[in-house]
Amino acid sequence: MRPIRWKKKYLTGTESVDARQQQVVGVLNGIVVEGEHTEHCEDLNELYAHLAARTEALLIQETESPENLEQQLHEYEQDVQQILATELPLPAKQGAACRHCGVCDVLEKDLKQWLSEAET
Repeated sequence: MRPIRWKKKYLTGTESVDARQQQVVGVLNGIVVEGEHTEHCEDLNELYAHLAARTEALLIQETESPENLEQQLHEYEQDVQQILATELPLPAKQGAACRHCGVCDVLEKDLKQWLSEAET
């Protein structure tokens, strides 16, 4: 797993969108740190890669209007919810490949917390 490097070019100029995007990058980068210190399964690597790729796609999208920024962020949030619903629990968690590291549980908890903050 590799961290997502935040770049100034990702700033949209819309404070609420920028804050949410920086928060989710922080959540995902926190998982990288957890994974560096804990033996974990390949399924977690694949899930993280999927989430990181979708996040980077969000960060590089360009739009002219603040309404489109909010819509893109909302679509991203829906994608993250769908990814969590379809990918968790990880297949490894049900078998011998599970390292019982708990990193996937932290990922799920932290992303669900981030998603719940969007609803408030």
